Amino acid sequence: MQGLLIAMAAALLLFAGYSWGRSAGYDQGLAAGDIDAPSAPSTTQTIVLITLGAGSLAGAFLLQRDGVAVVPTPAKLDTLAGRAEQAMIEKAASISAQSEDVDESKKASAPPGD
Repeated sequence: MQGLLIAMAAALLLFAGYSWGRSAGYDQGLAAGDIDAPSAPSTTQTIVLITLGAGSLAGAFLLQRDGVAVVPTPAKLDTLAGRAEQAMIEKAASISAQSEDVDESKKASAPPGD
């Protein structure tokens, strides 16, 4: 996961550099009076690319532990799946118990003869 984030960050930052260079080239071409000058590139694009690249790098650094990439092992994934399964069972039991309490309170408050 970290490798993918770092690769994305590198690509985004390279593209941001290209966009910034293109905007600088546009300004120089406009000053020189070139005839076929393209439309002005957006500065927002460069800013967004830099922000996304920095965010991707930050995510990669937040995922590391002790300078080493954290790779989930099959045993770890089984443990996580087991914990998630247990949490869902507990939640279902809690919801079931609440609905039984509501049913019992409706029966207790119902008028006799129903």
